[in-house]
Amino acid sequence: MEKLLIQYYNIKPDQKIRKYDDYFFVDEKSIYSVMPFHEENTSYHEQSLLIEACIYHGYDYFLRIIPNHFGELVTEYDGEKFMVSHGKLRIRKTDQGPGVTLAKFHQSNYSYPYEPQNMSSYGHWRTLWIQNLSFFEKEFTKEKPAFTGEFYRKGRDILPYIIGLSENALQYLQENEDERGFTDYDRGTITFHRYQGQIEESFIPFGELIYDHPIRDLSEYIRKALINKEDGVDHSLRFLIEYNRYLPISLYGWKLLYARLLFPIHFFDLFGQEMTEGKDYSLHLENLIEKQCNYEQGFVQLFAEIERNYQPLSMHMIQWLYNS
Repeated sequence: MEKLLIQYYNIKPDQKIRKYDDYFFVDEKSIYSVMPFHEENTSYHEQSLLIEACIYHGYDYFLRIIPNHFGELVTEYDGEKFMVSHGKLRIRKTDQGPGVTLAKFHQSNYSYPYEPQNMSSYGHWRTLWIQNLSFFEKEFTKEKPAFTGEFYRKGRDILPYIIGLSENALQYLQENEDERGFTDYDRGTITFHRYQGQIEESFIPFGELIYDHPIRDLSEYIRKALINKEDGVDHSLRFLIEYNRYLPISLYGWKLLYARLLFPIHFFDLFGQEMTEGKDYSLHLENLIEKQCNYEQGFVQLFAEIERNYQPLSMHMIQWLYNS
């Protein structure tokens, strides 16, 4: 890929680094990524518009697609098609907390003028969750030679439990669709597909963004903390308090947070990786299953801490979680 950059972009990178499970090329204070171009992907234009909005508000360490020296965004090389994205490396990092950092990002992008046609999940969670559940429930029960490995055996064993969690989350979401306790902060904004603290990194790859309710980012950040951090509950509580001081979370928002953390997105993400990449993720699945009990306990404890020490919430909780 270095040859492609030199030949078509007049770029001679100093080094190659690995991050986000991908390779990037560094040149002084800039970073580049060479990405395969997929003609069936219709989201490039909308993704670019979301990125430009973020850059306009000062987040100039997002990578955006750049043209080659022929002025073309797509470059044919070695019989394949590629796109190159470029961004600045963020040298100076902020000392503000992760909750404030995310709140400021959401606030600056509330002004995004329209909802994208393809890159939006705002108001569509229930439909998308049903599609997700139906797809994997159908696929995992198929008798295919490719579905006979250890991953699929473990996946089928845990599938009834995943289905039960999903149905509880869907029911909770449906029961609260008529909630009127929302505020102006419940508008759609620019968010991440899976927020893991990317705003605090030195650069953000192309393709990370989507238009959605800001609770999407809060829930995915907390999900990772509850799964991976020993102090996941305390870390998540501090994060929520920081965020809420800057952008108050409505009752509607708290209910969305509860429903999204209940829905087992982390399992569906791993199922999707296994099916699309063809790698053996059986050890990853085993690890996730082992951590699920702690995740559920952390989930319950987090909302108990919120109610006891911070903000009483007039919302019901899923009772079986509290008895497990």
